[in-house]
Amino acid sequence: MTTLPLILAVLAGMSNAVMGVLAKQAERSACRPVVMPVLFLGTVTVIAACALPVARSGWGDRWLWTLAVGMGLGYVAALQSMLLANRSCPPSLVWSLTNLSLVVPIALAPLLLHESWKPLDGLLIAAFVAMLALYRLGMGQTGEAAKVPWSQAWLPLIGVFFSNGLLMLGYKVKMQHWPEVGAFPFIVLIFGTGALLGLLAVCRSRTRIANVEWQWGTLMGTAAMAANFCLLGAVVLPAVVAFPLIQGTALVGGTLLMLALFGEPLNLCKISGLCCGGLVLALAMLR
Repeated sequence: MTTLPLILAVLAGMSNAVMGVLAKQAERSACRPVVMPVLFLGTVTVIAACALPVARSGWGDRWLWTLAVGMGLGYVAALQSMLLANRSCPPSLVWSLTNLSLVVPIALAPLLLHESWKPLDGLLIAAFVAMLALYRLGMGQTGEAAKVPWSQAWLPLIGVFFSNGLLMLGYKVKMQHWPEVGAFPFIVLIFGTGALLGLLAVCRSRTRIANVEWQWGTLMGTAAMAANFCLLGAVVLPAVVAFPLIQGTALVGGTLLMLALFGEPLNLCKISGLCCGGLVLALAMLR
């Protein structure tokens, strides 16, 4: 296993952690859910489009277009599912399902992409699930998340799980079937689709975008661009290595950043979750 994809996986996770901090700050600045997706997706599209003149492209392949546009619609579905789920469920439950959705590409990769499992993989996944469970328990103990029945929002929660999981699988499919196509054209197709749909929603609502929303939306988009670029280089790794490594780095890094910047409470369960996160990273590297 080469070193560069491992480094890119860690960088993708760190970029996602930064994006989580920016999203937290956007929430504190009262940025509106209808506005943030178009700014976030549009910024990624613009940055990637600037690199198109030097990118390896594959504009003529209709199946690549189909995959990218489908993933763009998937991003819109994921964002909307999260917004709907957050209305009736604690954010920690939505956050947990978003991260746990990595089991979708891990389960489907052996069937669709002919990847093989190794004995160490079961321990790696168990450590990741334990990390999520400990984080959620820790958030409940500190009062950051109330317990609610899943039945209150089962449909958007299912949407969160499968839309995010299938998006991860889409990146694997791209690198398996179109490795010669550069990252930037693919990112433009994905995020451009989502940005256009978001722009239509903003135009229909006749919403005026505030300066603070421009600020946090473009910063989130910049972090997302870095995360996607690194992710496309990292998914040459097996799904059972790439996604736990990316998500584990994001969770551990995000927790430490939230602690340092916002003073979010830390307890024994969260510390145990951090230790499990360290185990996830170590197992992924060993794998």
